[in-house]
Amino acid sequence: MKIMISLLLSTTFCCVGLSAATAQTEDEYKSVRDVLLNYSNGQSGLMNLAGNALRPLTHGRDYFEASDVATYQKINDARRRSQLLVRVLSFDLDGNMEVTREEIEQAVTFQSGYSFQAPMQLKRMVDQQTNLLMQNDKNGDGKLSGNELTLPIANENPMNAEDITAGLGKALLVADPNKDDRITQTEILQILAHVSDGFSQAVPQHQSQAQAPRQDQCEHLAAPEGTKLLYLGTYEGTAVSSVTVAGQDAETDVATIAVDEGEKPITIVLTSYKPMIWQFTGKTDRVAAVFIVAPYGKATAGSGATGIGKQKIKFVQQSGCFHMEQNDDIAAARARGTMRATFGRDIEAILQTYALTTAEIFGDGELLASKDKPKPQFPATKTAKSEPEWQNALRFKPAGVLTIDRARVVSNTEVEDYQVLPNQAGLAQLVDAGKLEMKDYVFRIVSKIRYPAELTGAHGVNFLLAKDIPAPDGDPGHSCVKSEVDGRVVDGHCR
Repeated sequence: MKIMISLLLSTTFCCVGLSAATAQTEDEYKSVRDVLLNYSNGQSGLMNLAGNALRPLTHGRDYFEASDVATYQKINDARRRSQLLVRVLSFDLDGNMEVTREEIEQAVTFQSGYSFQAPMQLKRMVDQQTNLLMQNDKNGDGKLSGNELTLPIANENPMNAEDITAGLGKALLVADPNKDDRITQTEILQILAHVSDGFSQAVPQHQSQAQAPRQDQCEHLAAPEGTKLLYLGTYEGTAVSSVTVAGQDAETDVATIAVDEGEKPITIVLTSYKPMIWQFTGKTDRVAAVFIVAPYGKATAGSGATGIGKQKIKFVQQSGCFHMEQNDDIAAARARGTMRATFGRDIEAILQTYALTTAEIFGDGELLASKDKPKPQFPATKTAKSEPEWQNALRFKPAGVLTIDRARVVSNTEVEDYQVLPNQAGLAQLVDAGKLEMKDYVFRIVSKIRYPAELTGAHGVNFLLAKDIPAPDGDPGHSCVKSEVDGRVVDGHCR
């Protein structure tokens, strides 16, 4: 009776001979290791994953071949195309196997209209979904037809379990010891035994409790020789920037990196959840390289820095590889493992914090968050009448608003002055400008304005739009906007 691959993979690798496997190059093993690192949380997870993933390729046999992987991939691609076809054709209202912008708008409006009270908010949502689908109108004829109906939809991750099977099958064929386009149960065990030797080092301790980084999306980086490698992760800064690297509808924060004297040069990796401008001060000539990671989940948003020459800065877009703001051992272990895999060396110092004012680099690379209470700063336009609003803004951003010269910012995207500052700081700014009036916890709009960015969650407020005043530009977030004349909902989320 044949022994199934899945049964063999449930055993340990301790006794498998590596004579054939050791002849392979590390480059051939790398693709196998990368697939398993993407989806497994340790050595036991590796074995379970491999057994489950390979079962569709073997069909009860003790081997699979290159043709099995190729056929499986074609079937998976066909399944994905059929799913996309069904999804897109759900907007084909006249049944002619073509989808126009007007059909998408009509269907989305009808399906979603009853859940919205504000027509402007509904229009934004309809436009967003319509524009997303119409990106696949590659010939520009204003409709989706032919192969356009089955193209992947932008910003959506098509990865599924079938992709794991095909990916692992292809990787094992690359590492096939005898290069006969057939992978037997013995060869699988040889390859995985070799891969597992370095697997515990590649996956840090505790990573089973934290989501593993997607190594296939992670760029391999190089820190200058002889430098100390430091890692700083935070959720947000304690100050709002006067300039934005993420557009007018997103908040850009500021944090300071104060560099002390020391003998050894420094390489530092900076990560944040929110778009950030990193201000370097002090002995910045010690800084040999700065890697600034895109805000988590906002790969199209920018980042920036001041006080450091452009030639020393590299912007890294794969935020999912590095994101870490939790202040715990699990997150630190994951960060150390990711940095080791990315840079091929260990971190000398690591700092993680939720909200950062200043990080200080001491001596030869000690990295600490300043414990000094931030002294709030305000725009020069601040007046006495907006004092209550500014005090409320400090609840969210205790360091206030830092005024930054946009010409000094090195960024991977456009740097603009804010037309209106984000959230509560923007409300205070509009009160100072005489465009908002505050009464009984309601902001009365008395002049044409742009909504402050990110009036969401606890930042949401109530607005009254005065008579003959045009509706504001921008996005009200979770705020409620009603007409002062008749009380109807003009925009936003109103209960």
